[in-house]
Amino acid sequence: MFSEYSSDHADFIIEKKDGTRIGVVLQFLSKVGFMDLVEIGCMLTQEERGNGYSTEAVEIIVDYLFLLKDIHRIQALISQGNVAAQQVLEKNGFKKEGVIRNVGFLRGKIRDGVLFSIIRDDWDTPKILTGI
Repeated sequence: MFSEYSSDHADFIIEKKDGTRIGVVLQFLSKVGFMDLVEIGCMLTQEERGNGYSTEAVEIIVDYLFLLKDIHRIQALISQGNVAAQQVLEKNGFKKEGVIRNVGFLRGKIRDGVLFSIIRDDWDTPKILTGI
C-alpha cells in the first residue's frame, strides 16, 4: 500500500496574440509514496503545428513549474512516432529516458511510448524572464 497519494492538474490555453485559441498545455502533479510525478503534455490544432508555438508553450510551463513548485523533475510521455514532439522536448532540455512498451492505443493499434524528462539540475535559468 502507498502511504500517501495526492494529485493535481491544470490546463492552460495556448492563444495567438490576436486571441485565437490554438491549443492547450496540460500539467499533472501526483505524489505517490516517495515519488513526485510531474508530467506535461501539449496539443495544438493541426493548422498551427510547425510554427514554434509548442516549443514556446513547453518552455513556459517548464519555467512555471520549476519557479513555483517544489519539484525536481518534469516528464513527458509521447507516442514513439511523434518526431515533432520529440524535437520540441529536446529543444527545451528534455532527455530521452527510454521506450515504454504497449503504453496506449492510438489509431487502431497498440503503441509504444517514449519517456522524456528534465531535472532541475539540468534547467539552467528561466527563459520566460530572461528571453534566452
